[in-house]
Parts: sequence; structure tokens; C-alpha cells
Amino acid sequence: MSDPEKLVEEIEALGRRLAEARASIATRIIGQGQVVDLSLAALLSGGHALLMGLPGLGKTLLVDTLSTVMGLTAARMLPDALADVGSLEIAITRDQPRVTASTSVSLAGLGAQDFEVQTSLEAETGIRLKETYASLKAFGREQDIPANLRYSRKLFVTYLDEDILVMRDESGVPDVLLRKGSPEGVDLPDEGTPGDGTDEAP
Repeated sequence: MSDPEKLVEEIEALGRRLAEARASIATRIIGQGQVVDLSLAALLSGGHALLMGLPGLGKTLLVDTLSTVMGLTAARMLPDALADVGSLEIAITRDQPRVTASTSVSLAGLGAQDFEVQTSLEAETGIRLKETYASLKAFGREQDIPANLRYSRKLFVTYLDEDILVMRDESGVPDVLLRKGSPEGVDLPDEGTPGDGTDEAP
């Protein structure tokens, strides 16, 4: 068999295997053909892929399915050096979208990248808030999230004072936010040290 004939045979065999892989993946991942194809292309080319999206859209399920179908059981064990996430800063303002969460992520081979998520925040009761993801900025691009794909979650305020806000989502996982500065346009008075007499009238 000549080299061109052998190459054609290998390409046809690869096409059949890819068709089988797509069919197997389609039993678990519905309606994400382009994402599956691009993920397979990245996997087969030996490249890197970053799956981004809102919680609940099946990113982990896709990776788990790909690793099973392709026989890559070790794919779940990623090295710690693959990504290094910096500190998370959250700014809460009076105007919608009220919350801006930003951080820096160092990805292997890509260097440090800035990520920013903006969410709207609406009070439903005195202690229950509804947070809805509105936009994402990553890799120098900003993308508004379409209304039908916006992820929402309930937040329950469990503790609040001038410096600390403790909230829990519906799963019960707490978020503890510490004030880094004074609110917009508000100068907080220097109240002195409690008990040193500086707050008493003369």
C-alpha cells in the first residue's frame, strides 16, 4: 500500500472514530454540537481549551464525558500550576448592575488574564437578595449575557455591620465580604477607639 493510500485510510478511520465519539457524547450532551466539535478539535490537536460559561450549563459534564469517551481517565487530575487565581475584589454600587467581581487568573501558557463579572442585585425581602449575572469581561473582551442564559441565585444575609457582610446562597455556602473602603460619596467619621472617652460629650 502506498503512503497516500495509507494516509487516506487513516483519515477515514479517524473520521469513523470521531463520528462514534460524537454519537456517544450526544447521549449525554444535548444541543451543544459546536462546543463538542471545538473541544474535540482542541483535544486531538494537543492544544488547550478554556470552557467558560454560567454555572449549570454542563461544562464539567462535557469534560467528564470527553474523558470517558476518549479513554482519558487521568484528565480529571490537573496540576496545581495550571491556573493560579488572584484575590477576588467585589464592588457594590447603588446603580445596576450593582455588583462587580474582578480577579486575575494566571493560566499556563497564557500569562495573567483579568476577569470581571457584573451582576444585578435586587432586594426581595429584608434579608433575601436575588443576584443575576449580567455581563462577563475576559481576555480583553466584554460580553453581555443573553437574557435567556442569565444565571440567578438567591442570597440570604446572615450578618451585616459597617465592615462585614456575611451571605449564604441556597446551598448554604457562606460568602464573607470585608469592607475595603468607604461607600461611594460617603466619608466615614473617625469614631476613635471604643471606651477611650473620645465619643463622650464634653
